[in-house]
Amino acid sequence: MYWVNINKDIKRIYKSYTFCQEHQDANRHEPLHPYDITSQLRKFITSNLFEIDGQQFLLTVNRYSTYPIVNEMPTPVISKMVADKMKYYTSLFGHPDEIMIGNGPQYSEQAFQSFINS
Repeated sequence: MYWVNINKDIKRIYKSYTFCQEHQDANRHEPLHPYDITSQLRKFITSNLFEIDGQQFLLTVNRYSTYPIVNEMPTPVISKMVADKMKYYTSLFGHPDEIMIGNGPQYSEQAFQSFINS
């Protein structure tokens, strides 16, 4: 789903939730890694898992368009589930040149590594 000013709306909603404001500093800060913006859509994506009220979600973002895809995931999330979602995304949008992933164990286990190497 997309609408005009989606990013502004997401930021406005995020800032209106007390829970988000209380916990925004709880996330571990990671160093910034600049990246080159490619001229082709879907060539560079980012993926990470996050939790809200005990429910796990998979966030995947196209870095060129900054278009987010959020999927609710069954708990516990295993590597195969993440790999299957990523396979689905690549079947729709094509295989990216680069994937920036989170540090969770779901990204380092065999099922996801097999997807990366394929």
